[in-house]
Amino acid sequence: MNDLAFSLRTLCQHAPDGSWATRSQRQTGLLAMANELHQLGFKLPDTRSLKPKHVQALLTHWRSQKLSDATMKNRMGWIRWWAMRTGKPGLIPRDNAALGIGE
Repeated sequence: MNDLAFSLRTLCQHAPDGSWATRSQRQTGLLAMANELHQLGFKLPDTRSLKPKHVQALLTHWRSQKLSDATMKNRMGWIRWWAMRTGKPGLIPRDNAALGIGE
């Protein structure tokens, strides 16, 4: 488990937002994103290290995998939650269309 995955797991376990199922799905999704970022060459040491370039790299990666818009929208919701919990609520546009999702 890389540093980012450990930090995200800790963040998810200490955040009482949503039902048990929502929290579990969010944690699973965020840990998968941490692994994807690591595979893409980003070595984020902590959850507070998230930047727009990391979000763009994930979006590009997901598009190359031909993921559906609905899947990307769900994942963007998890990333927005991550940004909000780390004090960066304005990091990602609120509208998915601004990111090229669901146009």
